[in-house]
Amino acid sequence: MGLEEQEAFWRPLFEAPSKPDDRPVPQVEVNWQIVDPVRVEEVAKALRDSEDSAPGSDGITLRDLKSVSSPMLAATYNLWLLAGYTPERFVKGETILIPKGGGLTDPANYRPITMVSRVTRVLHKVFASRLTSSLPLDPRQKKCRLKVAVSPGRHFHIGPFTNFFAFHFFTF
Repeated sequence: MGLEEQEAFWRPLFEAPSKPDDRPVPQVEVNWQIVDPVRVEEVAKALRDSEDSAPGSDGITLRDLKSVSSPMLAATYNLWLLAGYTPERFVKGETILIPKGGGLTDPANYRPITMVSRVTRVLHKVFASRLTSSLPLDPRQKKCRLKVAVSPGRHFHIGPFTNFFAFHFFTF
């Protein structure tokens, strides 16, 4: 299938305004700790909990990132937060289409996935952890968990925060 066919299918979906969500929003106490400076321990945990997967377009692998000290990464993240700026190479993502079944000539049978730099994904993991520990989630919201065990020792990340962060840095 050609790029023109894919674009004709996906462009309207990505450019359409979001539908309003009229569901009631629970009132929660403001928790400013979510935007506290990033701690070295949080970075170290995010690195430990990360599974090896494809690097972003910058080519930085998890192994590369683990060779950088957690204090250096935490300092870098805090500099970004203080400046209110993230270098463009860490913000831009590359979106690819993964076949999800059915005929490969139908664009609806593909799932878009956007990969950003590993450097950014670790910061997203820190914020995702903060959010999930401070937001009240109804037990019925199974998709709102960071991990779901698939088999012993293997986890599949499905949390909406992980996906949400992947599209744009600090949009939450």
